[in-house]
Amino acid sequence: MIPRMIRPTILAAGLTLALGASAETFVTPDGYSIHYNALPTTALDPAMAETHGILRSKVRGLLNVGVVAGEPGAVGRSTRATIEVSAVAPPETEARRIPMREIDLGKTIHYVGEFPIEEEQILQFSIAVQPEGSPQRYEVQLEEQFFAE
Repeated sequence: MIPRMIRPTILAAGLTLALGASAETFVTPDGYSIHYNALPTTALDPAMAETHGILRSKVRGLLNVGVVAGEPGAVGRSTRATIEVSAVAPPETEARRIPMREIDLGKTIHYVGEFPIEEEQILQFSIAVQPEGSPQRYEVQLEEQFFAE
């Protein structure tokens, strides 16, 4: 059993390692930095996945989104946001919604959503982000191909 005090550290480390293992993408609109990536859940640390109720499986994927507010060149602060995600697997044309949930680690906030994947499947994600307190909504796109490990 992992003590509650160190669980946030494990998730942050697990998500950071997952970010490093996968192609992390980010954009920096209007004083925000929006980070996002998708990966198979098998890339996550088993303890971290269990702590946060994430099913590790070669047929499950995870989308991770984080928003940082701050000025360019300065250390920003993680901020809450409303995140809406849909994904489509070409040649299909109907997008499916991916429910996102917040994981607040104190110093960082992550939004994660799980979804089924197939071997060599390409998914195109449409991610809508509205940072808390901002009237602006930002749209980002991500395309990721998944492989069984």
